[in-house]
Amino acid sequence: GILIRTRDRIKSGTRLKVRIELPMFRDVIEAEGIVRWCCKGAQEGSEYYVGIRFTQVHKESAAKISRLRGYFTSPEYRTRSAARRRRDPLGLGLTG
Repeated sequence: GILIRTRDRIKSGTRLKVRIELPMFRDVIEAEGIVRWCCKGAQEGSEYYVGIRFTQVHKESAAKISRLRGYFTSPEYRTRSAARRRRDPLGLGLTG
């Protein structure tokens, strides 16, 4: 599944099609899913967080998800992510 942030409340149980565009990898993942939960963001009152459980994922997209999971849990990614947090500890988008 996936967690998304949106400006719209989406009712639990809603079935939808998900299209994830990955510009960094020049790729797209498509799947079908169902909304499991939706809650209002704590900091930004006009945003919602939505948990979507995938119900249908083509083999090609499943393989892409597996590769992404491997990348985002790799020591290389964790090192890069930690370096970004050190440069911008408050998450203000300041890099230097």
